[in-house]
This record gives sequence, structure tokens and C-alpha cells, in this order.
Amino acid sequence: MSLPHLKLRTVLGALLALAVSLGLAEQAAADAPPSQTLRAPFACGTEWAGVTRAGHGLNDWNLDINRTDRLFSDPLHDLGQPLLAQATGTVVWIGWHVAAGTYVEIDYGEITVRYLHLVDGSVPDGVVVGATVTEGQQFGVVGDSGNATIAHLHLEYFDSRDYDDARAYLLPAANQIKIAMDGEPIDPGEAFTSTNCPGAPPPDVTTSTTSSTSTTTTTIAAFRFDDVDPNSFAYADIELLFDVGITTGTSATTYSPAETVDREQMAAFLARLWRLIAPTSLDSATTSTTMPAHPFDDVDPTSFAYDDITLIHQLGITTGTSATTYSPAETVDREQMAAFLARLWRLIEPGTLTAQGLRTPIGAPPDPFDDVDPTSFAYDDITLIHQLGITTGTSATTYSPAETVDREQMAAFLARIYRLAPSTR
Repeated sequence: MSLPHLKLRTVLGALLALAVSLGLAEQAAADAPPSQTLRAPFACGTEWAGVTRAGHGLNDWNLDINRTDRLFSDPLHDLGQPLLAQATGTVVWIGWHVAAGTYVEIDYGEITVRYLHLVDGSVPDGVVVGATVTEGQQFGVVGDSGNATIAHLHLEYFDSRDYDDARAYLLPAANQIKIAMDGEPIDPGEAFTSTNCPGAPPPDVTTSTTSSTSTTTTTIAAFRFDDVDPNSFAYADIELLFDVGITTGTSATTYSPAETVDREQMAAFLARLWRLIAPTSLDSATTSTTMPAHPFDDVDPTSFAYDDITLIHQLGITTGTSATTYSPAETVDREQMAAFLARLWRLIEPGTLTAQGLRTPIGAPPDPFDDVDPTSFAYDDITLIHQLGITTGTSATTYSPAETVDREQMAAFLARIYRLAPSTR
């Protein structure tokens, strides 16, 4: 064999080896998972964990996620928790499916994320297919729509780097990837805390710095109202009411849970809840022109609840404290509250007393409360809200009808009605 031929074969062999090497490197790069890091899609500082099972969706990487403090006995504990964009991305699909319920898909560039079982109707007006969402922007709330048996978020990640059309339902099953938060893979049962916080540094930047003399750590509040005790029985209820727009608090950072509820505030709570549950029944946003004015001459036309009082009067939820007065500054007691809530529920479910029925017939003692006068105007209303689970009383045998209602208690009452209403399921 001549030397030139040997050199030629050596060069060709080297080129072939280089081509193979480059091909393998290119394939390895293609097989590498996306490098993009995403925040958790939940409120700043809240802790969550997911579970899965065999045959759960396309593979076992799907997670059904709840807060770690969810009580097993309360399947609706996380209903209404806000869902936040995990980075800047594009909404590529919003749909409904008999199993998935309301679901949203967002393409974040390298990863498309699918969010299932949202509350029907909870996607804000500005969040539409083709719209850009920014990190931390709310695009819906946790729900139990579709075939969900508890309120939770079903989450799926897809590698969408090589696809112009990044809708998850069009991507190959092989493109589904393991879920990660802040670049850390999340295993079933593993708790993680959301860093989806306003002004937070990128996920790969630490929030803690140490020097030879001191340590500084950035602490993020887990709840928007700093005057609500995390151990409050109504903590999740207050958060739900804020998320769906029933309350905005008494300031940007306070809810004032111990303050009593007056009739002006009560009208606003009831009207907002009704608009959420039955948005097309009465156009209360323009009550002054679409419905007759209420007959109450003690309501200031500049009151924040003027249209709300008009609405609940027209719905029959209130008849006022007289033919011409509403008494907006008067506090609401538990007897009056029962009447307000029961009248609202009968509008939501007109067949409550017949089709659904009550464990205790109307007219029978509103067991187990022995402090409710049988001649009370709210006697049957207390029976109804007890049987529906909206109230459990102030003790095993008392309802305390003359006690005033504070904002903490009212949050619990309203949240229970919201969760019971068919249109929010």
C-alpha cells in the first residue's frame, strides 16, 4: 500500500470520525432537556406538593398539586387559589374538556405548560389565545372542573423548542418532560415553596447573602393581608374572596377580620357574589338605568354600594328596615345574616326546598340550636343554612342569632356559598 493512499484513508477516517462525533454531539444537544427555568404557578410563599399514579395522563410525570396544609376532609380547600404565569409567555390555548374541565396552555419559549381543572369562567378577559402574559400575572384560579373530585391543579410540562405551534395537545407524547420549579425537578410528594413574588430575582439568583459580620435574607410574605392570622379558620376563605373579587380588603394590605359587617358592606358582598354566580341574570353594572331605583331615601347616591343595594332589593334579598329605609350603617347580626344568605341561595337553587330537600323539614326546629325563637323571621333561614353546611352554629346547641357578624365570619359564610354554587364547580 502506498503512503499517499494510507494518508488519504487516514484523513477520510478522521473526517468520518469527526462527522460521527459532531452528529452524536448534535443528537446529545437535541436530547438534553430544556434549560429554561420556571417559577411555581402559585402565590408567593405558599407551599405545595403533588401526587401522581400509574396511567395518570400521558405518563407518570403529571402532577395533581395541592397546598401542603390542605385538610383531607375539605376537598375544596384550595378552590380559588390564584394561578400565576411562571415566566413571560404566550397563551396558546384555552379550552374545556369533559375530563380536564377548563384548561389553559402557555408557551414559555422552551416549555409549554398545561394547567387543568380551573374554575369555569375564572380566566380573566385579557387572557386570550395569542396574548402575552408576564411572570406573576394571574390567568385563572384553582378549581375542580371536569372530572376532578377535589379542587387541585393538574400540571403538565412539554418540551416545545422545535415547534412553531406549541399547543400541548398537538405535541408528541414523547415531548412530555418532568416538572421542575426554579430549575429543580419535583418528585411526587415533594414539597416546594413558590418564589413567584413581585420583584424577586431570577430563579438562579439567591435571596440570601452572608458576610463575615452579618447575614441578610429576603423574606416574602405568604399572604396579601398582613392582619389575617394564618391559623384563622377563615384564612383560605378570605384569600378565595379576594381572588374572585368579592372583597378587596379595607386597604391594600389589610382585611380587618375583627371589624363588624354593616348593611352597606353586606349589600356589596352579596351583590358581588351574585354577579359571579349568575352574571347574565341581571345587568347590575348599570342598575341605575336598567332597573327601577330602590325606595330607600337613607342611601347616599355616592355610596360604593348604591348599585349593590338596588340589586339586592330588586332580587328580593332585602326589603329594607322599613318601606323607605335600608339603614346602611347598622351592623348585621347572625339572624339577619341567615335571612340574607338563605334568600340568595334560594335564587341560586330555586329547587332547594323540594328537589334537594333538607334533613330537617322546614317548620321543624332548626336543630341543634335551642336559642332560636320559633317566631323569628329567620327561623326557616337558619334551618336552611345549617342543613346546607353554611353555618355550624356558635356551639353544638347554639346559633347566637343576636350576635353581630364580623368580617372573618362573613368570609367563611360567603366562601361556603361560593363553593356550593353549581356555576363555580
